[in-house]
Amino acid sequence: MENDNIKIMPRMKFDLDDLIRVVDFSHPFTLRDVLKACSDSEIPLKILESILHCPYIDDLCKEIDSKPFTDDGKMEYLEICWTGNKGTYDGEKESSNSWGLNGVGIINCYSDDMVKMYGHMKKELPKDFRENYAIEFSPMYELADYEIRMSQKLYIMDCDDETSQGDNIDFTPSITLIELLYAIFWELTFCGSPKDRDAKSEELLKMMEERRKGLKEGTLKTTSLEEYKKYIFDKKET
Repeated sequence: MENDNIKIMPRMKFDLDDLIRVVDFSHPFTLRDVLKACSDSEIPLKILESILHCPYIDDLCKEIDSKPFTDDGKMEYLEICWTGNKGTYDGEKESSNSWGLNGVGIINCYSDDMVKMYGHMKKELPKDFRENYAIEFSPMYELADYEIRMSQKLYIMDCDDETSQGDNIDFTPSITLIELLYAIFWELTFCGSPKDRDAKSEELLKMMEERRKGLKEGTLKTTSLEEYKKYIFDKKET
């Protein structure tokens, strides 16, 4: 049977039938390629926005071309990854899974805070380390020309095991075009439109600045992790 996978490339024009085709990651593509494909799609953009439950695709397409791409030298590519969770809630076993999009750093590129922390612990920095970056507050032109790759691992968290850090399973999943687009736009519009995103970012930065000021002036009360855990468990028991 002929391979029916779809390659994302400049000047492609996908239609409704293409949405269920598996994406070919052997052909490199960037976030700019994805947004260009959406704006050039045979599917009217308003219809595509409705299908993907994202009314901001046009706004993202305009933003990505509003300024030149800027590379900060820390991130290497964007990664699509599959994550799963399992646990017991109200006595019932439940599980869930989702696709996500995050940034992946250049190998062995350590932040100053990380270098200080490992130095304080008198430990060697980890080998083959890559930082993971949340991207939901990033303008499109800061992400535009990073390649999008598929993670070669599945991540599963057992919420019933308080000591578990999650399991990484060596497995490269496949993803259809509609799943890929939904995952990308869900992440990029987590805070809403670009305007909503910037407003939320400004709000969080203001909160952080107030926190720093409170710590400096001694007006901000802090608590240890152990005290916080005790507070949470005491509330559960009552």
